[in-house]
Amino acid sequence: MTQPDFSQTLSAKEVAQYLRDNEEFFVEYPELTAELIIPHQQRGTVSLVELQAEQLRKQLHSQRQELAALIRNADNNEQLFQIYAQLLQRLYTCDTLVDVEAALHACFHGELALAEVCVQLFIKETRFADFKHHALIDKRFKQSDFFFGRLSQNETKQIFNEGSVESCALMLLGAKEPFGFLAVGSASATHFQPEMDTLFLLQLKQLLEQVLARILTDQDE
Repeated sequence: MTQPDFSQTLSAKEVAQYLRDNEEFFVEYPELTAELIIPHQQRGTVSLVELQAEQLRKQLHSQRQELAALIRNADNNEQLFQIYAQLLQRLYTCDTLVDVEAALHACFHGELALAEVCVQLFIKETRFADFKHHALIDKRFKQSDFFFGRLSQNETKQIFNEGSVESCALMLLGAKEPFGFLAVGSASATHFQPEMDTLFLLQLKQLLEQVLARILTDQDE
């Protein structure tokens, strides 16, 4: 262990750096851990041992909270996986847009208790919704086929025609040429946020595109 130079007064910064560089200092002088008195804002003065014990308790409490959050997140992901797996199975057997909408409604509105869900297709057929949202596509899907967050009042009314939607998830449909999008709305302004993961939605997007392409093809025949 290096010895400090006591020929001159040491600054607090130098003392702190010396203790960092000599971790065995309190091993060689264990009696100091009980003798040192540390000012404490709430409890007056405490010993170094008490202060360290308190800090360890706080760290342990924080780690337990983080672990509990991880467990809750894992449980939520497992539940989502099961719900999406059932949705994918049901979508695979759909023959009409009505069937698709019913499956999506049962999942997002029923199982996940979200405010609104709809599929909008850019085609002119009486059995399908006729919507053209070129401005919306140009604005919301510049970087990705997914949008999470809040829309303007006009956009919300344009998509949902529902005042209770405060945030939404949008999924652009069409591998090469966009032919529609899926919109899911929540009454909570913070439910859908830009940093959300698309892990589950990627599979849903791919299957929806296949199912809807098949339905459109059957409709044309």
